[in-house]
Amino acid sequence: MASLSEEQARAYMHKLLAAMSQAGGSDLFIANDFPPSMKAHGTMQPLSSQKLTGELTRVFANSLMNLGLMIPGTISGKIQMAVGYKSFFIWVVLASIPALILARFIPIHGGKSEAQTTEPAVVG
Repeated sequence: MASLSEEQARAYMHKLLAAMSQAGGSDLFIANDFPPSMKAHGTMQPLSSQKLTGELTRVFANSLMNLGLMIPGTISGKIQMAVGYKSFFIWVVLASIPALILARFIPIHGGKSEAQTTEPAVVG
């Protein structure tokens, strides 16, 4: 398998996911220098005998990330078309308020662990 375009990588990823689904797999593993594998019935099973190169792994990862952006974008685009741009913008702003309020209650300690924040004991 040489270099793939993003569309070819997406099509191959769909084939891997379909094969995993048919075999009752739960997780798909894509890694450099390993064949695409799945977890099925508690064990790792390869979906192919061919190891992936770093370039193919990168193309697959980009394909998955783009799909992860495309689906929410499609859904939000349909909502925006249904309610209108101005109403959609107001809806998004109002929907973000609970997250902003809850973020205030997240404990942040300046990135220091508890051990780093205690003062050292003075000896002598």
